[in-house]
Formats: sequence, structure tokens, C-alpha cells
Amino acid sequence: MLVATASMLGTGCKPKDADIQKKVEVTMSSANIAQLTVAINEGIVAIGGQAADETARTNWEEAVKGLKGVKSLINNLSVAAPVVIEADPVLAEGLNTVLKAFKGVEGSISEGVISLSGKIKRDNLADLMQKLQELKPKKVVSDNLIKE
Repeated sequence: MLVATASMLGTGCKPKDADIQKKVEVTMSSANIAQLTVAINEGIVAIGGQAADETARTNWEEAVKGLKGVKSLINNLSVAAPVVIEADPVLAEGLNTVLKAFKGVEGSISEGVISLSGKIKRDNLADLMQKLQELKPKKVVSDNLIKE
């Protein structure tokens, strides 16, 4: 009878996967992780999603590892690629090249923002905007561009 009680106590103290899942979700509720996923099987936790940077990825790994009942952790968090915004001189060179193909359109750059003016045929607008976005500016402003 004593052995049965001891074994029942032993299993009663071990957190269940559902309880661990709740702890992980509460712990990571403030995480800025895109598409966060959490899976648990017999105390083995797998987390996935996209962290803002390597420091965030490591911090969340340590936080989850420290939770009661977590036997091991599989960290499938990836790190988001940094957004690259080209410097104005690089943008200016690319802008000049792109605008050569679009007669009547002029452009200027300030702090990574391309501002357009002039006239363009509506049929050519999508092509122009695609080529400008490939230059990786912060933004393209076309308010002063007349579409014909």
C-alpha cells in the first residue's frame, strides 16, 4: 500500500503537458514572435516562429527552459532578416536608371523616401512602382504624379 501511494505521489507531482503548455503560452505571451507555435510531448517543448533578433531568440529559449516540467527544448525560432533601406546616393543612382525608361516622370529622394512628379500613362504605373520598390526605399510617394 505504501509503494502504491509513493508512485501515485510521484506521478501527481509531475506537470502534465497541458499544464506546461499553459505556462509556456503565458511566459511567451509578451514575446514579439511572429507566427508563434508551441508543441509539447512528455515534457519536451518545441517552440517556433520568427523572433526579432538573435538576442530575443536566446532569451525566450532560456525563459522556456526554466519552466517547471520542461525536460528539454527544441528551439525552432528563426530570426527575421533585417530590413535593408538603401542610402540616398545608392537610391539616387537606381532612381535615375529607372526613370530613364519612363519619359515625363521626375523623382527626388530625401531620407530614403522617393517622391515622384510629372506624368505617366496608367498602363506603365505598376511597372514603374515595381521597379522603384526593388530599389528598397523606405517609401515611394506618387501624390504629385499625374496618371493619364
